Amino acid sequence: MFDVLGKYSVWAGLLFGLVSSNCLHAQGVVLNKNDFLKDYVFKGNHLQVSLARLESFRAKLKRETGNYPAKSSLSPGLLLGLRYSINRSNKISWLAGAEAMLLGRNFKVRFDKDEFSPPLVSDYTNYGNRALLLDMVLSVPVWAERRWIYNNRKYVFAQSGIRLNFSLGADYDTYSITLPNTASGFYEIVKVNVTANNEARPWLSIPINMGHAWLLGNNNIIQLGLYSNTSFTRFVKGRYEIALPGQPATTGKYSSSGSFFGVSLHYVFTSANYRIRKAYDKEISEDDTLKK
Repeated sequence: MFDVLGKYSVWAGLLFGLVSSNCLHAQGVVLNKNDFLKDYVFKGNHLQVSLARLESFRAKLKRETGNYPAKSSLSPGLLLGLRYSINRSNKISWLAGAEAMLLGRNFKVRFDKDEFSPPLVSDYTNYGNRALLLDMVLSVPVWAERRWIYNNRKYVFAQSGIRLNFSLGADYDTYSITLPNTASGFYEIVKVNVTANNEARPWLSIPINMGHAWLLGNNNIIQLGLYSNTSFTRFVKGRYEIALPGQPATTGKYSSSGSFFGVSLHYVFTSANYRIRKAYDKEISEDDTLKK
């Protein structure tokens, strides 16, 4: 019974010492907090969950006929990911995993009701959430991470690599604007018809993530970063048309690459406590052997 109590008291002492001192001594074991990240946190591999708030770059509109103005702007998006980290040292890691992204795009236009005869019921502007379109993209990223540890519980990091992307968008995706007029009729004014899945082919992009990390009291890690993704493939491609009654139609090409920037948050499960317990169990076992 006293042996059991002794083992638990060692573990309790460990947890207390990690919080209250630079070095912990227990039954001959010394944990130096100055080397804690190197000796215990990055001694094994990690699993991390990622969440990012994104801003997708504006879609490209290339007008071909007509002169009615339309535009695109930054659009909000979201990323959720799961990664496995292979730690080569306390400075270098390789990461791979899976991510799901909602990438935003838009098509913005405004109409004065008196441009139409009979006029519209009211002026129309489709700016804001009314113009937002979302595409689901799955990706498999492979990263290299470099860390600069400047404190026993803090470091800065930089990640870069390559991402293989697959869009779940439709082979034929259409967006239209139909507005009521004062004669109880309707005008179908805008049509945007695109292929939103890169014609069912995967494509590559380049992700970069840089930020700061903190070791938490439970010996897991929280990372906060600035996230970007650069794609040279326009996985959304198609055409748009703006047709006002009695006026020449405005037509052009519409495309989006899915490039974005944003803020990322990562929670890293380190298993450091498991490695600490193994070190203590090994020391206790060796002490028991010597006593015999």
